[in-house]
Amino acid sequence: HDIGGNGVLVGWRQMDRMMPRKSFETDWADPTDAPLANVITDNRIYRCAQVQLGTCGYTEMFSAETVFAHNEVFDLPYSGISSGFTWNHVPTTQRASRIEYNHVYRVMQLLHDGGGIYTLGYQPGTVIRNNLVEDVHYGHGIYNDESSSRMLVENNIVNRAGIHAYQLHYGHSNIIRNNIFASSGLHAINHVREAGKASFVFERNIVWMDRYEKHDHPWYKAFVDNTGLMLKEGKVKKTIMDRNLYWDTRSSDLKFGELSWTQWQQDRRQDKNSLIADPKFGDPEKGDFTLPADSPAFKVGFKPIDMSTVGPRKTAH
Repeated sequence: HDIGGNGVLVGWRQMDRMMPRKSFETDWADPTDAPLANVITDNRIYRCAQVQLGTCGYTEMFSAETVFAHNEVFDLPYSGISSGFTWNHVPTTQRASRIEYNHVYRVMQLLHDGGGIYTLGYQPGTVIRNNLVEDVHYGHGIYNDESSSRMLVENNIVNRAGIHAYQLHYGHSNIIRNNIFASSGLHAINHVREAGKASFVFERNIVWMDRYEKHDHPWYKAFVDNTGLMLKEGKVKKTIMDRNLYWDTRSSDLKFGELSWTQWQQDRRQDKNSLIADPKFGDPEKGDFTLPADSPAFKVGFKPIDMSTVGPRKTAH
């Protein structure tokens, strides 16, 4: 805590004195120099990035098979967890990270264009699962930014993201399944720029929206939309969305981009087996997303997410 830059950093970004953009994307000259199979667990990381505001609680770049698990990351001006550092689909030494069982909250308190969990670039085998992400002030909950590809995002709970609960920036071959995306400030799900290059499978997720005026946070008011739940499908041609549960406490007349539910299913052929229904969460206002036995979420194949072991384990030390 009280760190000027990144709290924990695995790997590095080489400065090769070439064009500015090139210096950001330069991999290790010798791939065997890349950090390999490191494990970072059971830490409390907070109040980092106090001088270099664009750094993060945890950052990894040009490394392989890193495990970042059971950590608590909070009170940051920018992203909580960041993985990858290229802006294209070119393979690098960055691959097969596991980001799991972390509690990330009160991040993105100052800057924009980041997230609770933020990724960049082609990362085959990377898994983001069983994380609890809350109160992402000026950002997205889980943000697969430019070219984030071949990742699995599953069993996460995202609650109170200031902008979008989940955002994809033209990555491909990603699977987003069995997550809860709740109470985002703008759209629940969004993908932006060059959407035609994007592809993903979005299945067995619960998307839950509520009335923003219930919240007093000033950063909520900055992004209040009040047009209901919206999924911006854009020009994506290789998207598969099915067996999801959608609910907005304000209205059952949901919009998917500019489309009605019927148009979304019939014209775009998405969410054929999905439902618009109340999942009957225990107490979502207090972060209780447990489900009763008669929840319609089980009709679409959703499996309960156990958050009891998220964050540092008491037995770790």
